[in-house]
Amino acid sequence: MRTRTLALALSAVVALPLAGAATAAPAAKGPKTLRDYPVPAVSGTQMVDGVQAFSAGHPLRITGTPVQRQATDAIAAEVKALGYSVEVVTYKGVLQAVTATKKGTDKAAEVLVFGGHFDNMVGTIEGAYDNGTGTRILMDLARSYAKVKTHRTLVFSWYNGEEEGALASDEMAKDYKARGVKVKAYLGFDMVGIAWPVGGTVSDKNCLCMWRGARDEAFDALLADVNYRYLKFPAGKQLVSVEGSNVRNSDEASWADAGFPTLRWAGMRKARDYPQYHLPQDTVATMTTVAGGREFLEKGMRNTLLSAYYTAAALDLQK
Repeated sequence: MRTRTLALALSAVVALPLAGAATAAPAAKGPKTLRDYPVPAVSGTQMVDGVQAFSAGHPLRITGTPVQRQATDAIAAEVKALGYSVEVVTYKGVLQAVTATKKGTDKAAEVLVFGGHFDNMVGTIEGAYDNGTGTRILMDLARSYAKVKTHRTLVFSWYNGEEEGALASDEMAKDYKARGVKVKAYLGFDMVGIAWPVGGTVSDKNCLCMWRGARDEAFDALLADVNYRYLKFPAGKQLVSVEGSNVRNSDEASWADAGFPTLRWAGMRKARDYPQYHLPQDTVATMTTVAGGREFLEKGMRNTLLSAYYTAAALDLQK
């Protein structure tokens, strides 16, 4: 299989200063090093509270239903209040993508796309882990980047139709391809937060897991550098794990199929490792139990946010 040339400029990432090192002031056009990106202020407590409020406040978010459309409006209003340019795009009558855009500076023609779905599978009620967590981590990332002067344009995207086959994201990815949009990478989030650390007995089901597209091998080194060297997270299959080629299947697959480089974050190695996957008791209470306690769930959410935030920053810094 052909390897996509990504021009990742990993040497620049390796040269980034470690924690505690002196750094230069940010340039007018944007940051020069990872240390120039402000540490996200959102706490793990706020993140989990956000999942609870969204998932319990918008139960039964089945694609095309009034509740789903209310969730669409709520997402659009919240991210617009952060200062983003917001659009709700409708495809084929019922499919929707909420997009929030913040233009970059010197590399504005290239885009970093963040995405995940907010709809529910029939049979679930609150859908807290699948995918209230992905919905909210996108908002927390958007909040964290709202005042940051990035080199590249950022697009945050929330989709319905995922449970029926990643339908809305497929339409958006095809549209970007048809228009020749230069996508630096797509960063996807589905079922995140029961990650690292967890309380109680750790098994081979546990991880803060990261995957990349089948042709995006160079992302492995980037992920390892950001997570292990910069953030100093522990490497391990049951800890923080760079998993290689993506074996999960969510909206990132739409973007990979369209030929764009992709990354994916998840907590727990397989969807069915979560005991209430696509079941009625997919709630924050169940998530808390599976994570081994509220403290661990909050830390897992926060660590996932940091991993994704600084990975995106490293991509933004590349030449």
